Amino acid sequence: MAQTTSTTLACDVRAYIAEETLSIAEKELRLYQLGVKADLPEGHGTTFQYARYERLPLPTSTLTEGTAPTSTSMSVTMVTAVAEQWGGLVNITDVAQLTTAHKPLVKGIELLGVQNAETIEREVFNVLLSGTNVFYGSPADDTTRTLIATNAVFNEIAIKTVVANLRANGARGMEAPAGMEGDPGMGDMYVGVIDPYVEQDLTSFAGFISVNQYNGAKRIWQGEAGSLHGVRWIRSNVLPTIISLASVAGSNATAGGVLATGTLASVNFVITGVDVNTGYETLIVQGGTIAQHSTGNTAKVWVTTPTNASYTYNIYSSTSSGGGIGACRLYTYGIANTTSIAIASFAAATADLVPEMPAAATSKIHISFIIGREAYTVVNLKSLESFLTPPGESDSDPLAQRRKAGWKVFFKACINNNNFLARYEAESNFD
Repeated sequence: MAQTTSTTLACDVRAYIAEETLSIAEKELRLYQLGVKADLPEGHGTTFQYARYERLPLPTSTLTEGTAPTSTSMSVTMVTAVAEQWGGLVNITDVAQLTTAHKPLVKGIELLGVQNAETIEREVFNVLLSGTNVFYGSPADDTTRTLIATNAVFNEIAIKTVVANLRANGARGMEAPAGMEGDPGMGDMYVGVIDPYVEQDLTSFAGFISVNQYNGAKRIWQGEAGSLHGVRWIRSNVLPTIISLASVAGSNATAGGVLATGTLASVNFVITGVDVNTGYETLIVQGGTIAQHSTGNTAKVWVTTPTNASYTYNIYSSTSSGGGIGACRLYTYGIANTTSIAIASFAAATADLVPEMPAAATSKIHISFIIGREAYTVVNLKSLESFLTPPGESDSDPLAQRRKAGWKVFFKACINNNNFLARYEAESNFD
């Protein structure tokens, strides 16, 4: 007996779409709020400078009666930030607005706001990553990222070491509790920014004081988890984790390049991955070495990027025959996954230096910051501007077929004093 089933009538079955949309996976932005804010007036170019006068050395001998001491030279250091312009845009057609269940223009504006905030936070992070006061794993043993062992997790000895370093450097605490600003003993707490994995390491320490255990009036930083060893700790899920993969294979060719020759002289290379959604360079492939041919001066080498399409890839290579992996410089960037690239010449010495590699292919390195007052500044030439084209026809859109929304901002962060800022890199027990 013939039956009429739902399959038979599938073309007349409507899909139900809820009125509400799912929440956006928003990031917790912390670094921007901790920087000193400064404005660069219009009409003064894009370069902002602070003058930082350095301490005078202390005298080492007593005065001689009637004789003036030798004068001491003053020195000043200029701290510079060059503002950069960033922006985002969505372009929505009238057909999309008429036929989509939810209002795409409204959702687009919402998404642009998230995009703007995360872009600013990433650029602040990239500046702080250039800081020179860095600690690794177990500070007594690990002096570089390549020495961080898989069990060298975020630990209390490291926290104490970093705090001692900042205090010895003269870094002041970020703030005093509300109502106690005049008490110099109350303003010596630094602020630490950690990711959610490190937060779990931190909360397992016996001396950790959760934020809900604070007594008295205190300003609570956005995302604050608690305090330990002179640091108020706040969580950010924007801080990237550095992930390491095993080295990829390469090959060589006798022609097509201009690599310097030598009897099987080596060419070193490193591949890194840039997250396509965030722009963070978070994937580091262990370095590889290829022996080049010694036939003439036309040799080149081939490397192939990993298969993961969540990244675009940068390739760093030697600047000279046999140059070390740690000294590789950027050769090319923005390469798609599973793409073979010919390294046909040595990288220019002026290009970006390869990021420091983790010790092993299984490493996951978590980056934390401990920050003192005036450690860095965020300079604004032009604060955030938002844009929305009006409805209706225009000269460029005579049939009113689209609406555009966007944002732009002109800013840059700069480190004021490396002695007031520390970066700590380690593994975690919880990833």
